[in-house]
Amino acid sequence: MDTRRLSMLSAILIGLGSMCGTDAGGMSDALSSPDHWVVCNRERAVCYDRYGASIGLTQAFLDQAAAERLTIALRAAPPPEPAGAEFSVADDVVCRREVGPCFVEGTPDPELTAVLYGPWPPTDRSNLGRLPVGIGWKWQESRYGNDTQVAPPDPARYVLYLENTGGLRIRADCNRAGGQWRLDGETLAVEIGPTTRAACEPGSLDSVFLRDLSAVFGFTEQGDHFFLDMRDGNGIGTMQFGR
Repeated sequence: MDTRRLSMLSAILIGLGSMCGTDAGGMSDALSSPDHWVVCNRERAVCYDRYGASIGLTQAFLDQAAAERLTIALRAAPPPEPAGAEFSVADDVVCRREVGPCFVEGTPDPELTAVLYGPWPPTDRSNLGRLPVGIGWKWQESRYGNDTQVAPPDPARYVLYLENTGGLRIRADCNRAGGQWRLDGETLAVEIGPTTRAACEPGSLDSVFLRDLSAVFGFTEQGDHFFLDMRDGNGIGTMQFGR
């Protein structure tokens, strides 16, 4: 851990006062959790996910001014990016980027860890090799049970990235989202977490993309294509992705 850089970042962030959400398990009077896998620090006016301080989440759950202050802070002291690098969400509270856990005064804290990373310890990943993780899958189309379909004009603006930690990252046009995936036998569950709330251009399919992902229950990989089975109001549908 680069303690000098972390100390510098913490010093810049402390004092950006505001409020956010409801209390996050009482881990700290300053902390609250307005959504799954998000923790906001009232005193710093900064929101965090498993990757550290998030400009997008700060804007979504606080305001534009707080996001702009955070942008300046991160430019002045960029945080370390490797998985396992530590970041501070409050005084004496440190979490490990991507992989967890969180520590309160040097002791692992399962409650706060579950808020940012989901169930802890993490789910067994023995099935990991069955899923095409580590690839930015571009959405090509969704076909529904009533013989209708929808396709984005630019698949590169709709991307699903499955992480080997069980997390996921989503680009839905002008918005970004996080979440988790879980494989139970042949069933794949996708749970979408915090999502930015920007207003995309007219005709955007961002809400359709997120809706379809929320209905996923199975998958198939065929060469350069990845198919997700989903249950929609008209029966069974399929989302198709390409590399």
